[in-house]
Amino acid sequence: MQQTLTRIAIVTARLAGTAALILGILLWLGQGGALLHAHMGTGALLVLSLWLLSLLGLKAAPALAVLGATWGVVVLALGVFQ
Repeated sequence: MQQTLTRIAIVTARLAGTAALILGILLWLGQGGALLHAHMGTGALLVLSLWLLSLLGLKAAPALAVLGATWGVVVLALGVFQ
């Protein structure tokens, strides 16, 4: 069960990260003003999947799990305060 959940979280993080990156570039270029909420949603989904992966990997690699959780907080804070 944990292995399946891990795979789902990895795929979700990859897809959400790619979508957030593409939407962010479009916003930066001034082409996607109406896509701001989609960018925010995909970013939040990326952070949630990163936190889930950190939680699932806590026993196997505690230092990496803490780093992943911390990186999620940094990404979330940058998105909120930007």
